[in-house]
Amino acid sequence: MLISCPPYEIDVDVERTRAFYRSGNARPTSEGCTCPGCQNYDKAIRYAPAGVLTFLDSLGIDPRCPGEAYSIKGVLEDDGTVWYSGWYYAVGRIVRHPEQRLDDKGVPFEAPDDSYRPAEHAEICFRDREHDLHLFGRSLCPEGFPQPAIALEFYWYLPYLVDLLFNQYDEDENKKRLKKIDL
Repeated sequence: MLISCPPYEIDVDVERTRAFYRSGNARPTSEGCTCPGCQNYDKAIRYAPAGVLTFLDSLGIDPRCPGEAYSIKGVLEDDGTVWYSGWYYAVGRIVRHPEQRLDDKGVPFEAPDDSYRPAEHAEICFRDREHDLHLFGRSLCPEGFPQPAIALEFYWYLPYLVDLLFNQYDEDENKKRLKKIDL
């Protein structure tokens, strides 16, 4: 299925992508890592901007199962959120990709308008072997993922819900935090 996500156009096999995520081979971040950031991502992704969740679903991607997710800054923002990056994968190929740009040392970089924005404060860049502006992230692709694969490198904020790990994810405290940051 051809999908326009300016400045990209991608051709995604939604059914093969969805079948992989439903097969049990893709795992939520909390099953692969016990760090606070991964534990938080698993709980907080359901609060991602609606445009993010709708877009991932349209590709057949389970939002709870990125190939990798990590906190970019490693700090809690004043509004109670954390800035995340990482990769999801879809079966398909990139049909249209922004022109590669080089800095004064010849190193590839992306300009702000090179990202697809499914929601405010959410950006996605698409990677494949042909359009590799830097590390494709292939080593983070789930084992057995169907080919050809597109990596969706994402950047977005999520609420931080598990800052008291020693308190066994106190749900009452998490609910207070959710109210505080107006989710």
